[in-house]
Amino acid sequence: GGVYIGGRGLIGGGYYGNLDMIEYTTISSEGNSIDFAGDLTVGRHGLSALAGGATSSSRGVWLGGGNNSGIDTIDYITIANTGADALDWGAGLTEGRMYGHGCSNGVRGVKMGGSRGASYDIIDYITLATTGACLDFGNLDVARYGTAACADVTKGIEAGGYPNDGANNIIQYINFASIGNAIDFNGNLLEARYFANGCSNSTRGLFWSGSAPKNTIQYITMANTGADAQDFGNLAADIEAGGTYASETRGVYSGGFPPVYSSLIQFVTIASEGNASTFGNLVGGKGATLGACSGD
Repeated sequence: GGVYIGGRGLIGGGYYGNLDMIEYTTISSEGNSIDFAGDLTVGRHGLSALAGGATSSSRGVWLGGGNNSGIDTIDYITIANTGADALDWGAGLTEGRMYGHGCSNGVRGVKMGGSRGASYDIIDYITLATTGACLDFGNLDVARYGTAACADVTKGIEAGGYPNDGANNIIQYINFASIGNAIDFNGNLLEARYFANGCSNSTRGLFWSGSAPKNTIQYITMANTGADAQDFGNLAADIEAGGTYASETRGVYSGGFPPVYSSLIQFVTIASEGNASTFGNLVGGKGATLGACSGD
């Protein structure tokens, strides 16, 4: 999730069986995903992913997730180097947790909320050009997990999720340049949801599906704080907890479940509302929140 970075889509981890696989697509051309031939440092699901680095497009980073419980692992790859295994970031999240999404502006990346038994309101951040530090950024309005995230160059945006009182429609954001707590977007999702997924280009943020399984896609214009999300179109079927990424032109949704773990990859053209079309298929069916991001 997060601001547009480049033309290669990355999908890491997920469940069927706490996978360590990384696979990728070329966002501009439909087709099946390809095994990256390098793996995450530990198999897990419920993880988040973001991209950026010294050249604003060089690294894919996976944060947290879980196998038996939430973990604090952060690992990364150089996106252009297919075949190389992920490396340990050198520091973990401030609290190990799963099901909290991340986003970046290509320079600074954040992970918002999550759960490990209990839910968390923590926002962590890393500087993508360096390794070895993960620091406290601030807090969400309340502890929540299963959120969706997107970003532009100034803001990281978080939507929905599951706090103690059930799924909600709240949208909030942080300013990447200034450490602090999340701020109310003053606009809301069309309907409450959790286990949704988010992605964005430089202008629009998309929020896909969610629980109880939905096929709806919503969008916001990220500069317009104060405006509610609007209907974009639909996925091929009701689904939740897949993985999403974007180029400046396309948004892509991969995997998810139920009734079975899906291998379907779908896409939309971000500038024009409409239903998703078939892109191709993953190497195998998977869901339970995949860590997906895009970069060069």
